[in-house]
Amino acid sequence: MFLRKYHLEYGEFFIKELLALGVASILTITAGGSVGPEGGGIFMGAALAALLARRLKLPLREIKALSIVDASAGIAATYRAPLTAVAFALEIPYIYDVEVHVLAEALIASLVSYAVAVYVLGFEPRVGVFQVGILPHHIAFETLLHAILIGVISAVVTYFFIFSKNTLHKTSQTMYDSKYKDLIPIVLFISIVLTYYVSPNALGSGEEILRETFMGEGLLKETIMSLLILMIFKILLTSVTFEFGGAGGIFIPSIFIGATVGALYAKAIGATDPALYVVSGIAGVFVTANKTLLTAVFFTMESVGFGEAVVAALTASTAYLLTITQTIHYNQLPERIGFEKSLMLSLYNEALRMNIRVDKEELRNIKAIPVKIVAKVNESIEEFFNRVLKERKMHRIYIVVDDEGKTLGYINFEELLLLPRMYFGAKIGDYMLKAETLNLNNTVKDAGELFLKTPTTCLIVVDDTLKPVKTVSPITISDYVFMRIMKKLYDKNDRKHY
Repeated sequence: MFLRKYHLEYGEFFIKELLALGVASILTITAGGSVGPEGGGIFMGAALAALLARRLKLPLREIKALSIVDASAGIAATYRAPLTAVAFALEIPYIYDVEVHVLAEALIASLVSYAVAVYVLGFEPRVGVFQVGILPHHIAFETLLHAILIGVISAVVTYFFIFSKNTLHKTSQTMYDSKYKDLIPIVLFISIVLTYYVSPNALGSGEEILRETFMGEGLLKETIMSLLILMIFKILLTSVTFEFGGAGGIFIPSIFIGATVGALYAKAIGATDPALYVVSGIAGVFVTANKTLLTAVFFTMESVGFGEAVVAALTASTAYLLTITQTIHYNQLPERIGFEKSLMLSLYNEALRMNIRVDKEELRNIKAIPVKIVAKVNESIEEFFNRVLKERKMHRIYIVVDDEGKTLGYINFEELLLLPRMYFGAKIGDYMLKAETLNLNNTVKDAGELFLKTPTTCLIVVDDTLKPVKTVSPITISDYVFMRIMKKLYDKNDRKHY
């Protein structure tokens, strides 16, 4: 919810939305949904920031920046962990990027929020998972090997987590667009009831069980089979809760799943110091699920001290590299987007606000640049240049096809021009780049999501035989959406006139 607001609506939250989310979060937690309590802190911080910014008449980009700053303050107050809060708020919007431009402001807000929370509520955090007091000790070489193995296992578990959440996301979206949308909360209710009878410890956020685990009880008293069942049900219930109407945070559920992984590993090898492996499991799953490497490291440092943080950092780094392109957050972008994609996103969101269903429009109906000249994979660069010069019309991007005319990739014409003449005899295929393709039946929504999820600025639309038909860019989408918006405004004004 926060990421969708941040990327699509410049971080604007309204008080009525805050109240609705607050009630929904309380109901979800009370009913046993698998969410964490930090969601309320994030939403409240962002909503108050947006309210203040609107009163001060700040531009939208300032509202967006303030939403990140106050989200970090909300997390810091909830968990009494200011460094973790800053890292999480700056890392969570993107997979490969960080919002470094608000680092100083987020750090100040988190430290002030932390100080106020300690003064008013005391040092004991809202969730007793933090500051568990494990003393650092000598780290043996075999411990580092175990850390790497836990990282690999965490990556596998997270792949299952992501697969479950994505599958349920598609299912819930299909139900929402059909006559069965009223059954969505019933699915969540049935899932909670089923979990209660099969694996009741998977209900709720799991804070108390985590607290007991670090005291030598909790998960450490379970058998390997019961831990395996608990982990699977926790993953499934968390996925169902988020995709079928629940509200809350993913922070604590990620930690709980990671703790289960660590406890399972400790049980399997008969470890005498299981808490160390639990911490490593937490770091491994948390970082792979959320793509927040620094957050995982700061979390262990603020929770258990520097000694365990070294082992946990190795686990987190291993798991992160194994799942670097995957995330459980549907609206988490790979990196910050440029002007063209930002414009496309703003117009697209405005059209949906106006109830203009541009998302369902097929690409076959979108006016775009038709494909007239293609590069052949086996021809030389010099031969290709000669064909382009004869046409007397150059483009930045050319599609590369095989002997049957099927799309293989694309080349950047400007990069070819920079090559020394001695390389003109090389094949086009030697400099071909991977192409992102869609077919004519795909929609504007499909194209927009692909632009946001990948660094590409050019999509190739192909027919059923994989032959290129036209190319689509963010500007192409923006032009189409803009014309739809203007048409509706014109029709509305025209009706008022008459």
